[in-house]
Amino acid sequence: MIVFNGVNSPETHTTEAFKYILNTGIKEQQDNKQWYEHTNLIEILNTAGYYTIWYSNQEAKGLYDNLPSGHSRLCNESFFTSDSEKLFITKYFSSDDKDGTRYDGLLIKYPLPKHKKRLAIFYHLLGQHSDFALRYPRKFNIFRPKDYPAIHSERGKQKMAEYDNATLYNDYVVNSLISKFEKEDAILFYLSDHGQDLGKTDPEYYAHAKNTPESKEWGVKIPFMVYVSPKFQELHPETTNRIRLAAKQSKGYNTDKFVFSVMDAIGCRFKDNNDVEKYSLFRTH
Repeated sequence: MIVFNGVNSPETHTTEAFKYILNTGIKEQQDNKQWYEHTNLIEILNTAGYYTIWYSNQEAKGLYDNLPSGHSRLCNESFFTSDSEKLFITKYFSSDDKDGTRYDGLLIKYPLPKHKKRLAIFYHLLGQHSDFALRYPRKFNIFRPKDYPAIHSERGKQKMAEYDNATLYNDYVVNSLISKFEKEDAILFYLSDHGQDLGKTDPEYYAHAKNTPESKEWGVKIPFMVYVSPKFQELHPETTNRIRLAAKQSKGYNTDKFVFSVMDAIGCRFKDNNDVEKYSLFRTH
């Protein structure tokens, strides 16, 4: 696992962030194109011979879901837990869980196709999205308000405990997904579409960033990690070393250029175009 620091999202909310994360359009560039007129990562992967699959624990339709889920329709296959609930609900939930909530662990149950040589899978988690208390089963209720004596607000203590419990569960889910690929020639990217304002600008506020410069500054800070399997390291030592070196340098990066980093890692290029080398996170020049 290779961890990068100083990575930001282009926006503080899912709908706006998704206009950039999976497209080649860069936020600060003004090229008179709409976001959907730019080349999309899924289209690139399809063209490069990958079989693409989208697994989501978010909704397939809705005010805040139509734009992200629209990307799923570019994939060869797409699956939403909201559509497959009857199939998986009894296998995952115990009587101890919160009734009616779909946790990200449902995505662990989806098997990897065995008949595809080149496979690209997108897992769209709910992660630590507010309301934090709804993001984890009861057995992950480890952190309690009393564990946060430095926070003076009682609401802040409660929210921080819920957020850390959600993070603990998210780590479990991500680790479980990684384990599916440990014996494969695989590289996995983990990132959030946006961050949260966790009491940074208001001791009573723990949610999406507010529309202020101070809150937005926290709302774009995100985690970014790359997992390279042992087989990937063996078969692609030069790429692995470049990713490690880039992480050590910890240069600032914005995920509106994420497409170029993926292309760089899998050895994919545009014809007569050096944008991959120019915008990849894994290039240290």
